[in-house]
Amino acid sequence: MITDNQLKENYKKLEDTILPIKKFLQKNYTQDEYKKLYKGIMTVQSPIIYQPEILFIAINPGPGAYKENSNKPVLRMIGEYERDMERLNWYETGNARKKSAWYQRNKTSNNPFVANSIDLLYELGRLRFPDKYETEGYSDNSLPFWYDNNFGKKIMYTNLYPISTTNTTDLKAIHKLLADEKELQELWKQHKKDDKSICEKTVKRFFIRNMNELVHLVQPKVIVCMGKDAFCDFTEYWKPNSDVIFRKKKIKEKEYPVIGFSRNQTKDWKKLIPKIAEEIIIHQ
Repeated sequence: MITDNQLKENYKKLEDTILPIKKFLQKNYTQDEYKKLYKGIMTVQSPIIYQPEILFIAINPGPGAYKENSNKPVLRMIGEYERDMERLNWYETGNARKKSAWYQRNKTSNNPFVANSIDLLYELGRLRFPDKYETEGYSDNSLPFWYDNNFGKKIMYTNLYPISTTNTTDLKAIHKLLADEKELQELWKQHKKDDKSICEKTVKRFFIRNMNELVHLVQPKVIVCMGKDAFCDFTEYWKPNSDVIFRKKKIKEKEYPVIGFSRNQTKDWKKLIPKIAEEIIIHQ
């Protein structure tokens, strides 16, 4: 059985593989082409958990932390940044709800993405522990019954690509720029495969390889890709007109259930939450 310290040390080694990219961006972010795109680097945004109930994978960090940092790039890598890694950042006060605890769902939303993610956890708790839900239900002013058991604190969250940008268009642009940087060519060469030249696809392949290594390290019960882009890049698959989709991905001889959903179907994917939750329960 791997210990928490061993798990964290192994994750740091994996995180170290992006240090050349981090150093390059931190050194060059004031250049015009990067200044308008680069908002920082954030790796895992939760505790590192062995065999988490769910590993959530989003496409990349948004600009929220950048704005909070007076419009300066934010660096959050566990090997270099001291922060509370004892809880999922969705659970941080003020993240989902303005100046409120995350479970106060009757308060004004501060971050719709996080608020919807929390609602998904509530629906999963209802489906997974029906007897407990029948007797205790949910209150908007207290922690839900599933928080302190082996579900609420065994959720892990990260991003497929750790570079923070305002949107995915900017993410693609920065990947293309990085592909051409002479200083990083040796890093990309080992991921070139059948690409005619080093390109955006090569850079993406580097980060996808890292995600595969993370999955192999923590061995989640189920993986949930939060959005079509994350699912497509991680699994190299999508079925047209899908709301919620399931696929298995083999990593080092082990198959992992992967669930994805399109956030483009509606500006508020709250309507998809029951479907997503049911799919997770089936494959968990």
